[in-house]
Amino acid sequence: MENIYQTKYDDNLRQISSLKWLPWIGENYDNQKIKLLVVGESHYASGVQEQKYNNKQYTRIIHKETAVLRNYYKIKVYANFHRAMFGNDSFDAVSFWNIASYYNFIQRPMLSNSARPTNDDFKNGWQTFTEVSKILEPDICIFLGTTSAGHFWKTMKKLKITYVTPKDHPKINNTIPKTAKVIINKKKIKLIFIKHPSQFFSPQKWNEFLQAEISEYFV
Repeated sequence: MENIYQTKYDDNLRQISSLKWLPWIGENYDNQKIKLLVVGESHYASGVQEQKYNNKQYTRIIHKETAVLRNYYKIKVYANFHRAMFGNDSFDAVSFWNIASYYNFIQRPMLSNSARPTNDDFKNGWQTFTEVSKILEPDICIFLGTTSAGHFWKTMKKLKITYVTPKDHPKINNTIPKTAKVIINKKKIKLIFIKHPSQFFSPQKWNEFLQAEISEYFV
């Protein structure tokens, strides 16, 4: 696996010891008035050769192949997320991901499709998130999955980071969406937690939710 690109953030990101994979960062991300960071959950490395997922650029390579170029391989995550964001999957994905960033909250590979992150994975994930946010300085973070929200306030309190406890919203697809805020390095960041879009996901309903919660992003 070759390195697909380098960014001005990489040297600082590489200093985060818990960050196994560098985030996808669009070429024009830094020029955006409102910076968006999409936070996936984890990589499933079943059947993947170890040297591939040990590559620091693994997230970038996989993200370009599946999300940016839309080679979904029957995996619904990105198609559903695209529809949740824009109401369809026929928009210009290359242009969108050129201005957005993405990384996975859990920074170790799940070695089977049935494996799930542990409580410690989620706690560690919040510590890594704070370090990544100091560097990328996003304005809005959309989390694909709500499980991490359950570990949010305890970790923020431990790290002495100013936060607003996650707010519950009416259920969508039998999942309670959540919103919260943190202040990291004096930067206020809005956090949105939606159902993981892998299955039993209604993009239209989540599109309505996102359009309302981050209307400023769609202006």
